[in-house]
Amino acid sequence: MNILFTLKKYFAAVNKEKWSWFVTLLVPAVIMLIPENETFTYEIKVFSAITIAAIFIFAFGYIPQLIAGLILPIFYNITNLAPTEVVFSPWTSTVPWMFMGGMILSNILMRTGLLKRIAYVLIEHASNTYYKLLLSITLSGFIMNFLAPGESYIPMAMLTYGICAALKLGKSSTSAGIMLTGFFSSYMPKYFIYSSEINNLQTLGSTVAQTHLTFFQYFYHNIPSILWIIIIVFVTARLTKPEHGLNAVDHAQNELAQMGPMSKTEKKTALVSALVFVYFLTSGLHHLPLAWGFPLVALVFFLPGIKLGKPEDLTSVNFGMIVFIASCLSIGYVANYIGFGSLIAGLILPHLSASNVTLTLMIIWAICVVTNLALTPLAIWATYTVPFVQAAQSLGINALVIYYQMYQASCQVLFPYEWALPLFYFSFGLIKTKDYTRIFGTVMVLNFFYMLLVYIPYWRLIGLI
Repeated sequence: MNILFTLKKYFAAVNKEKWSWFVTLLVPAVIMLIPENETFTYEIKVFSAITIAAIFIFAFGYIPQLIAGLILPIFYNITNLAPTEVVFSPWTSTVPWMFMGGMILSNILMRTGLLKRIAYVLIEHASNTYYKLLLSITLSGFIMNFLAPGESYIPMAMLTYGICAALKLGKSSTSAGIMLTGFFSSYMPKYFIYSSEINNLQTLGSTVAQTHLTFFQYFYHNIPSILWIIIIVFVTARLTKPEHGLNAVDHAQNELAQMGPMSKTEKKTALVSALVFVYFLTSGLHHLPLAWGFPLVALVFFLPGIKLGKPEDLTSVNFGMIVFIASCLSIGYVANYIGFGSLIAGLILPHLSASNVTLTLMIIWAICVVTNLALTPLAIWATYTVPFVQAAQSLGINALVIYYQMYQASCQVLFPYEWALPLFYFSFGLIKTKDYTRIFGTVMVLNFFYMLLVYIPYWRLIGLI
């Protein structure tokens, strides 16, 4: 009986894999059969076929991430969609090196016990309820955003990774809930705390509309974001709640008791790690890219007189994930090079002027979300900001509303490859693709209705539209 059950399970898995590969190959083949025209060019057709095939491969997970990460840029290159320097340009950006430094740093913090200690202290004060644990993580994200505005996502990733490791959760839905709550709480406060992202959008739109925004004005315009973050935490908790109680407080207290007072090694680790925050807080003085702080601090751990770093901290880095990350980012670079965003803009923008204000704003939201499947948020802003502001001005819509709408819409994703920041949380290997898609997909749907029913009426109430 057991043999029959095993065989049945095996053939079911084989058939599932075969069907997955069938879909992976069929959809791109259908795309290649679509006739070309002035808008749907050969380059865009080939790009769409390769990218969709890669997305299916990433999603189904039947190929190791390292191999999957190599396939995409190679096919972009051999089909001559873009020059080699464009296809592999993610490797010349700070992103993969930041991730590598962050992974090395987190390995050191875990091995020395400091990250576990911080995680246990947070768990101890969160009580035994999963929802309170996620709220505690959210509060930590808020605090870090005020200490290091816009740059708290990596410290929060390390903190949430430490919590998952301390509770021995492994790769599970609960780990996904904890890790992604870390991401939400590190990034979403920027919806109401003035950050470089909003400044970038204002700069991009300045050729069309001059806008001035203070810290307090930005907060006032986006007060609904506070409730939005709380909703997301609650939804994440509902989607990922463990079947059994975590018994986290007792576990944390026992572990802290066994660890005893902070060791000399932990104190040295804490002191060196503080350099990351010093690097962030002094960015206005040194003007160096913030991302370089992580590999630089990781280097300090290996210097003579400190010697906190070990060879295993380097060998345990998930280099396959780093290749995967860089490969995913190449989607946006190639899409931008061949004019994929301009294609979408050319199809949609002429129809916006005939729409009412609410419909226009929601169409803008939808365009950003759909285009995000191919472009990065930054590429979306570069492509759409000026034409969107022009369309809005014809309807008498304040440009600031367009920036707020675009900012939130470009943060709505379904797959890890779409955006580097949540991809970093995915890189720790604790989040299943299906959990990632389920959580972010739910957030996307809720964001649409929250925009429609809360944000837009609020902007009308305060006179922005």
